[in-house]
Amino acid sequence: MRCLFLIGCLTLPLLGLGQYKDRQQKKERLSTPIILPAKQYQLYFHEEFEDAQLDTNIWRTSYGNPQPWDRTLPRKNCRTELQCYHPNNIEVSGGTLKLIAKKESYFYEGIYEEAHPCAKKKIGDLFQLPFNYTSGAVETRADTIAFQYGRFEVRCKLPKGAGFWPAFWLWGGGGATGRAGEIDIVEIFDTSQPIFTTSVHNGSIKARMDFPIDWNIEDWHVYALEWDALALRYYVDDRLLRTFPRFKDPSILKQQSIRKGRHKRNPAFPWEQWMVLRLNLALNSESGQNLNATTPFPATMEVDYVRVYQLVK
Repeated sequence: MRCLFLIGCLTLPLLGLGQYKDRQQKKERLSTPIILPAKQYQLYFHEEFEDAQLDTNIWRTSYGNPQPWDRTLPRKNCRTELQCYHPNNIEVSGGTLKLIAKKESYFYEGIYEEAHPCAKKKIGDLFQLPFNYTSGAVETRADTIAFQYGRFEVRCKLPKGAGFWPAFWLWGGGGATGRAGEIDIVEIFDTSQPIFTTSVHNGSIKARMDFPIDWNIEDWHVYALEWDALALRYYVDDRLLRTFPRFKDPSILKQQSIRKGRHKRNPAFPWEQWMVLRLNLALNSESGQNLNATTPFPATMEVDYVRVYQLVK
């Protein structure tokens, strides 16, 4: 597949259905100026899924243990997702990655590697959990490749049905400086409802904005994020949905060079650290967004490609 150097077209943002909550404003001290490169991108990483199987040198097929969205917490007590992610629910064929959600019984046994107050378990404890659903998830291996800044794209088709929760996101859960944050590029909590969510997390601080879905999610679309030292910009098919700035002063976004000193920061903006890429199809357990008798199984989140571009310096 030909690699295209795509540059996002600026358009008027859609009217957000929900605006993020503004937290306490803090000033960030810049010891050196920020100088942005010219806004021209070159391809840095791409996965076209043209092989007969997933490249496990780049991807792994589950998250850490334990995680509320993975498979180590009791469903009813912790209000967690309903699926167990399993490698059998991942298929690479016909030039696409397929993450497949199934309604099937699965019994998981394991050992807690980290204590969790919800589960009331200790490190080293054995646990057993029954599941009624399985699904697929992939994550880039942090020991192989990690990301900071750039344009992140996925071309995908999403399944429609009550409780389906597809996502394409960046996660900074580790590293020398601790948790970097989370940037959700694609997130729909229930694909039977016409709401597309963009979120930024930094620890417990979250900035969320929802948008009406006026496209058919079951068709192919390109979902993208541009992330630089000053802002996050969310796109669907090169249509700009949202700009979330690092600093409060709106005039900063018009500049290519930011002086050193103290600037008032949006606290939800992620810390400057590497992140990994994740793709997953979850099953929501939240009231009003959960599965029901109409939810079709099996269901597939199909991914044509993942591409990451970096600004030319």
